[in-house]
Amino acid sequence: MRTSFPIVLFALILSGCGHAFLPTPTKKKVAAADAVGTWQYTADHGKTTITIEIRTDGKFHQVVKLAGNSEPLQQGGTWTLDGADIKLDKVLTHEGYSDQEGWVAVPASWYFVESAGRPPLVIFGGTHSDRDSWQEFKKLR
Repeated sequence: MRTSFPIVLFALILSGCGHAFLPTPTKKKVAAADAVGTWQYTADHGKTTITIEIRTDGKFHQVVKLAGNSEPLQQGGTWTLDGADIKLDKVLTHEGYSDQEGWVAVPASWYFVESAGRPPLVIFGGTHSDRDSWQEFKKLR
């Protein structure tokens, strides 16, 4: 059986699109005021809620609420801005295979992207090192 050229070409294009649809870092100037506040996102198909309070003193506090676990994980550390990048010295990320295991504190470098809503700049990052699983954070306050 012979496969048609357009189907093979389409499959090749899709296979090379790993990061093609990720938003790019903003070219706008990001100020500390853009970062400061409380940010939230979900992971593990909505089963885990991660909240990060970014403070004006260069520190942050992170709370990870896992489904079925009454005691949240907490982590604190420092943050800096480098252009559109926000760097956190030891944020909790999920590198394990189960929801409860594999949470480790590691340096993270996320970035700001432009948003159509409010605020106009939002953090793009996530709990895994794989950027394909990253998402825009929601600013709570």
